[in-house]
This record gives sequence, structure tokens and C-alpha cells, in this order.
Amino acid sequence: MGGFGKGEDLGVLPGKVHIISETNNCLNLLVKTREDGLLVLSDTYYAGWEAYVDGEKKKIYRANYTFRAVPLCAGTHQVEFVYDPLSFKLGALTTFLGILGCFAIVFIKKEKPSS
Repeated sequence: MGGFGKGEDLGVLPGKVHIISETNNCLNLLVKTREDGLLVLSDTYYAGWEAYVDGEKKKIYRANYTFRAVPLCAGTHQVEFVYDPLSFKLGALTTFLGILGCFAIVFIKKEKPSS
């Protein structure tokens, strides 16, 4: 699948990809292909990425050992890659609980009269 220039019509270009939006943790693409195949991104395959094709969650495969790939059937599809790692959520929860614990300790120590 090749690149897509601005202002070009997707209907004329077979096997093309248009970047709709891109942030650090999300990539939204419009993909048009005439045949079933793989959409391969030259981004590093890394746990925590999720792929959605037309809103349906799909498995991401490792391509050429280091790239991300998602199978697509012929047609036009909206493909979204979202970085949402479980490790980040667990780390945020642990941090939040640690901060709550610190506040609880300070509150309990203030409540006890000093001797």
C-alpha cells in the first residue's frame, strides 16, 4: 500500500493510504485496496497497540520481525491504531494508591496526640 498525496481522489488510486489524524498514541487511516492483503506500518511492533478496522477490534501481527501489520479485505476501510498499554494503567493506579496512602498516613499522624 502506498502513500497518498493531498487533494488526490481515493477512487482513482488503488491500494492507497490517507492519514486522517496522527498523535503520539493514535493513528487514524483511510485505506483503499482492490485486493485482500496486509496493511503494514513501518512503526515498531510493540505491546500495548490496538487496531480497529471499521470500528471492529483486530489482531495486530508482527511483520518482518519489527513492523505492525493488520489484514484487510478488499474495499475502503477506516483503520485506527491506538496505544493503550495495560502497564500504563497499572502504573497510574499504583501511583494513585500510593498518593492516597501518603495522605492517609499524614491524616492519621495528625489525629494522634503527641505524648
